[in-house]
Amino acid sequence: MAPSAICSTSGAISGTPTESGDFAVTVTVSDSAEGQVEDEFNIAVSPILNADDYAALQALYDRNGGKNWTNNTNWDVR
Repeated sequence: MAPSAICSTSGAISGTPTESGDFAVTVTVSDSAEGQVEDEFNIAVSPILNADDYAALQALYDRNGGKNWTNNTNWDVR
């Protein structure tokens, strides 16, 4: 799993990645009747933009009316 990831009883996977890449994850869930199921999947961690690149993209979004774009999904992540 990605370094520093934390899994909770709620099922949330959280943390601050320290490296990018694809990480194999095996999840095991059990219930009070001792039933159990396991599944494996990958989590892809992408490199984070550096602060200057992020600021330039955010300024582009703001200056060009990004909030009013027909599709602005994932642009404004503040």
